Amino acid sequence: MTALSFPRLYAYPKVFLYVFAIALVLLYARRGTRLNVTLLAVLTAMAFLLRHDHGVYIAIMTVCFLGLTHWGSDRLWRRMGLYTGLTVVLLVPFAIFVQTTTGLVPYVTGAQTRNIAASPLIAAVDVDIDWSAPLWVVEPPAEARVTVRWSDESNTAERRARETRYRLTEGMLVEDQTWSYVLADDDADNLGALLRDPLVSDTGGIERGTGRVEPDPWRVSLKRRLFLLRLRLAPGVFTDQNALAWFYYVTLVIPVVALGWIGAAWWSGRAERPQAAVVASAAILCLIISHTLVRGSPDSRLGDVAAPTFVLGAWLASRRGETGDSPLRSGLIQASSISLFLITLWSVWVFAGTGMTGGFGGRLGNSGLLSGPRGVWEQLRTVNRRLHRRPIDEWAEPGSTGLRALTRYIFDCTTPSDRVLVTWFEPGVFFYAERGFVGGQAYLESGWHASPADQRLTLERMRNQSVPIILGRRDREDDFQQGFPLVYDYVQSTYTLAAESEFGGELSFLVSVDPQMEPVREHPVLRLPCYR
Repeated sequence: MTALSFPRLYAYPKVFLYVFAIALVLLYARRGTRLNVTLLAVLTAMAFLLRHDHGVYIAIMTVCFLGLTHWGSDRLWRRMGLYTGLTVVLLVPFAIFVQTTTGLVPYVTGAQTRNIAASPLIAAVDVDIDWSAPLWVVEPPAEARVTVRWSDESNTAERRARETRYRLTEGMLVEDQTWSYVLADDDADNLGALLRDPLVSDTGGIERGTGRVEPDPWRVSLKRRLFLLRLRLAPGVFTDQNALAWFYYVTLVIPVVALGWIGAAWWSGRAERPQAAVVASAAILCLIISHTLVRGSPDSRLGDVAAPTFVLGAWLASRRGETGDSPLRSGLIQASSISLFLITLWSVWVFAGTGMTGGFGGRLGNSGLLSGPRGVWEQLRTVNRRLHRRPIDEWAEPGSTGLRALTRYIFDCTTPSDRVLVTWFEPGVFFYAERGFVGGQAYLESGWHASPADQRLTLERMRNQSVPIILGRRDREDDFQQGFPLVYDYVQSTYTLAAESEFGGELSFLVSVDPQMEPVREHPVLRLPCYR
């Protein structure tokens, strides 16, 4: 379930840390040694250094676990003291670093964290049932898809023109310059022209000898051949919206049910204290992160908290045969459990595919697995080639538009020691341009280090740095002015607006430059000043 939910790749700490914490408290419940306490302290400190709230949530879980395990025993305070002391000792170097650079008090008071209490305890995810829909529908056979690898010299405008010319529809980016399409015109002349086009480096799914779409069974969707995969039962009930709602409410309900179940089992003597402590503390952790990490965005964040939630779900599933009821009642419980599992599996599958290119099936196809060993090998070669490229060449090739073009401009026209100010939340610019951010601010977001003292510190640092270029966004300029008025006034009084344009994209960007710095040339494409 966790893998199927496809958590966002940059959320890997959420996927691993919390499950690791559950594993360690389980290990302590079985052995209860000082080494186990040490491991919990190390994990807590490591989580805190990755992101402070991760460490706080794991610490709350651990304290609850130790309290439930040793309540009424002298070992409680010894183990609690050992855990707390080790965690603090491990974080002392970090505290020293903060104190010697910024100061602990400004660090804590300046980091105005978001008001978690203000976020909704339960988001309103609507369930929408269309009672007028039929009981079932049969989808039409899926069209065969072909792949086209465009040459490195092609740009977005040229690619789109070719897509229109050759009637390449429903385009999906596969990798690098390779796109997948539904071919609306499979006439031999059209395919021949596509194959001969100088901007087409390679194709897949087209026989070059005959100029026809290949009848390769791996390339044709299974829905084209299997009736059952085209059959949709109750389409008015099993919708994308209802899948999201089911996944979200299951995420909220599982820890509550686990707490109720283990509490009743402990009260009736069917569960030992160590097991009850593990399950209860894991449930408390899941309740905390389902509120603080999912917040009001279940459509994008549910996968982040899926791992610990489904650990609890797996434990609950293993309890279904412990009722001691009649065979009929046990059978009904088994059938209900299987039904709940299948519905949840459906909801997670749909959640993973909603709003993502190709969905889970598309990602499976992109992996090369459906094309056999040769496809996997080709995919490995493609990924290996991409990983050997410089990030800017992978993300913003020459001919890019919009923000990518501006990022390429910063990379080409500033020195590695220069810094860049981006006036809205877009920290990726610094990574791809390989330039440092200004004034210690990786991004300017209202509520984060935005106090007058923080802004004065930012400006003090900025005046001692080389900042030839500032990027802004017209639609976010008011947010910049209201959130960071001191920084905004400094930029307006010190820098000169060099250009305001979409640069071939959709958003309007502002490029400001330092008039005190003399450009050495002009960027050949964007016609903006270059400083190297």
